Amino acid sequence: MGRAVTMCGLAIAIVAALAGCSTGSSRAAQGSAHAAKPFSSYPSCGSKGKHADRFCFQGDHPVAVFRAFGRSRVAYHVCVRQKGERKHCRDRRTGKPGERSRTRFDLDGAGRYRLAWFAGGEAVDRDALLIRERSVLSIGDSLGEGTKPYLGGALPGWKVDQSVSISRHAPQGVSILRARGGLPSVIVFALGTNDDPRSVSSFTNAVSAALGLAGSTRCVVVPSIVRPPVAGASYAGYNNALAALARRNRNLRIVDWAGLVARNRGWLAGDGVHVTGVGYAARARAIAKQVERC
Repeated sequence: MGRAVTMCGLAIAIVAALAGCSTGSSRAAQGSAHAAKPFSSYPSCGSKGKHADRFCFQGDHPVAVFRAFGRSRVAYHVCVRQKGERKHCRDRRTGKPGERSRTRFDLDGAGRYRLAWFAGGEAVDRDALLIRERSVLSIGDSLGEGTKPYLGGALPGWKVDQSVSISRHAPQGVSILRARGGLPSVIVFALGTNDDPRSVSSFTNAVSAALGLAGSTRCVVVPSIVRPPVAGASYAGYNNALAALARRNRNLRIVDWAGLVARNRGWLAGDGVHVTGVGYAARARAIAKQVERC
């Protein structure tokens, strides 16, 4: 059986008629290895279909993947349907044993889709895929105020919601996330510049809490911190903590704001924190780049 997901929505029916098989020793060994699992099927966001996905974003152009082990040139029929919508079908054929056969469907509408595969007249697998709206919530401080006019333009096709306030601290950002009834696909947590660099644990806990509220199916984007030392303490501890969190959390994306500013010192204002309009536009593009990679 393929991956089981508890969603509802699109029906992909794959009716496979087994055709011309090769019985070479290597293929026989492969067929034996997959005797209990002759087929594999799943939805994938990537065009290559290398792995199964529970959800995709609008515009990802997901594919329906079908693999037949131990058999070649398997003819199959693929149908796609969203609940309440017309069914779309395609006739396809696999290649060599184990190769991925990918069928692309234009699933532009957000919503839940139900998938079902059939081979030889019997059910092979059932699965589901969620297509999410491209939406992002950006929570920030005064740097967010400066970035705000540019972020929407850097993310065409995205619904961009921004909550920014001067002197906001990281724990306050967590409170904002907790207070919201629902969270979008991507969260930009652009905070920490106003926090005490001597309390790395407080910042780490705030980012960890944001990740916890986002859950494994959402992405969190955090820019690194640029600010002169406070009370003799630098913000390197914060940036090191971010790097460590990113190594443990695949859905955490770090914007290398510190590196970008280091290469463009002319952007900085006299306080060593805020930047020029050119700098804010560049910050927005850097954030958008990581958002789109989610």
